[in-house]
Amino acid sequence: MKTIIKTLTLSILALGIFLGGCVKQQFEEPPSNCDSLAQVTANTTIQDLKAMLPSYPDTLKITDDIIISGYVISNDQYGNFYKELVIQDSTAGISIMLDASYLYTLYPVGQRIIVYCKGLYLGRSNGVVKLGSTYDDAGVTRFGRIQGQAVIDEHIIKTCENKPQEPLEISISQINSSYLYRLIKLNPVEFVSDELGTTWANPFVDPPQSVNHTLIDPDGTFIIVRTSGYATFAAQEITQGSGPFVAILGKYNSDYQLYINSPEDAQLTGDRFFEAIIKTFSDGSATSGGWQNINVSGSINWNVSTSYGNPAPSLVISNYINGSHVACETWYVSPSIDFSEITNPTLSFDNAHGYTGDPMQVKISTDWDGDPATITSATWVNLAYNTDNSTNYFTWVNSGDIDLSAYKGNNVHIAFVYTGSSTDGMTWEIDNIRIFNKTQK
Repeated sequence: MKTIIKTLTLSILALGIFLGGCVKQQFEEPPSNCDSLAQVTANTTIQDLKAMLPSYPDTLKITDDIIISGYVISNDQYGNFYKELVIQDSTAGISIMLDASYLYTLYPVGQRIIVYCKGLYLGRSNGVVKLGSTYDDAGVTRFGRIQGQAVIDEHIIKTCENKPQEPLEISISQINSSYLYRLIKLNPVEFVSDELGTTWANPFVDPPQSVNHTLIDPDGTFIIVRTSGYATFAAQEITQGSGPFVAILGKYNSDYQLYINSPEDAQLTGDRFFEAIIKTFSDGSATSGGWQNINVSGSINWNVSTSYGNPAPSLVISNYINGSHVACETWYVSPSIDFSEITNPTLSFDNAHGYTGDPMQVKISTDWDGDPATITSATWVNLAYNTDNSTNYFTWVNSGDIDLSAYKGNNVHIAFVYTGSSTDGMTWEIDNIRIFNKTQK
């Protein structure tokens, strides 16, 4: 084993010397001795490597002679990834953090690389396992990028093989941690209409700002698409139609996010499907998109809270003000929704509550004219939904998919009705309201 490692080390050093003498335009050509690397096989999968990092602590130095191999699925060519190389094998994907620029000139998409992991670190960055190193920050050791091209060349070696990877086609609802840092394809999907006409990010400010957009499927399931303000396509408008969307799956704490390599990966050229209504309150507004607070009695309103949510922010209401309860009845009402061209209209939302009082009611109407003065004289039907009936306060529960097919062919309004008295009243929270056409699977 020592003889093998010694031989591999000499090969790595020789290859590092070769790469160090190349000029930029030569990087696209594989090194002349890369054929010898074809015989080097990985002894660990990326999935098993990531599993080595325990839940605590957040970093782990790799001390064994571990070798992984994978294909590059993203680099810094279009600026949406910064000093980061993303690779995958047949089991999983991982981000390699490198303190180097122009990585795409050395490691183009499709390039198979060998990574000698001994001496590197596994670390958890915003909840996601990555491969990198550590550095000293005023006496505190932190997880970060692999420093220095010579060190990078010792650990990351190109082979002669370049084979761009086919994305795994899944649905948004199937996304889980096993797909992190893998190339996936969602089809069909589209951006929500409120965001059409906006750019991928905001490069027009200093410093440029990254931007989150919302991608949805016909079931109304949605996911964040995050784009760096430094991306070369940041100033371009997002694609307006529907179709396949190829991206790298990432995660920021509890939120899954998609990152594209270039706009060419968003082939949203088909007709848009039914516009699902999605209200996540991420814009900080309760009334954007035509939603209304209507006070039947009292002046207590639903408001957006940045402290609570699934995840935060969410919509919150409470009638406990300055140490006492205030009698009120407040309706939070959707804009008019056209069910004339969909077959399986469906409602779902997340909810949580605490304290004592009347429960929140959810209602639907086909004859309300939109005038706040006539809201109680219109015909409203109560909708049953799931909520937490235990003693655990503020436990988030999904309502379940509420079938609205009895109302197809109509224009409808949906209302969340809160009632509080002068002696009691619950605090109620709602989030992730979705009104969509549920496709039959």
